[in-house]
Amino acid sequence: MTDTRPEMTRARFAEAAAYAYENWWLTGEDDFVHVSSVMDVDGWNFYGHPGNDQLTEPQRVLMMWSDLVGQTSNGGFSQFVDNFEKSLPLAYRLIAKLEWPELFERFDRAFREQAGDPENPRLVSDDWDWDSDSEPPGEAADAFDDWFYRDETKAASKSFVGDYIRRHRDDLCRLTD
Repeated sequence: MTDTRPEMTRARFAEAAAYAYENWWLTGEDDFVHVSSVMDVDGWNFYGHPGNDQLTEPQRVLMMWSDLVGQTSNGGFSQFVDNFEKSLPLAYRLIAKLEWPELFERFDRAFREQAGDPENPRLVSDDWDWDSDSEPPGEAADAFDDWFYRDETKAASKSFVGDYIRRHRDDLCRLTD
């Protein structure tokens, strides 16, 4: 089995565990996911693929978190749910592992509104009567989006995601010093 953890010095790890682009969430993707030791694995970027299964669980957590950030910042929580329909049970489990209570409380409400049961999700939009004049339910997803875009939420990601990265250092990198 391929070791997908990149090599880093302790100093580089400390930087990576704290770095976020200006006005963005801390994701860890540039240092722990979008690296050659991961991206050289065939299928690394397809949840459920044997290649993705070669990643450590913390790498998959950061990958899913990064996908949540990207999808939500691009088209909102409902876009994340629509685009990751086949991976929703996994998404739910991985996001929970960040141990960020406010994030997960809001994520859970929006998830259940948009997809129902986390163990057996079904998109609300699949059952929606699109010929009606009303919009499908979206109050919790909209509330998630509003909260997610706040500067305070982005700042909180530095604490919660950074703590996750530090707690899982040995599963995210191989120290060289």
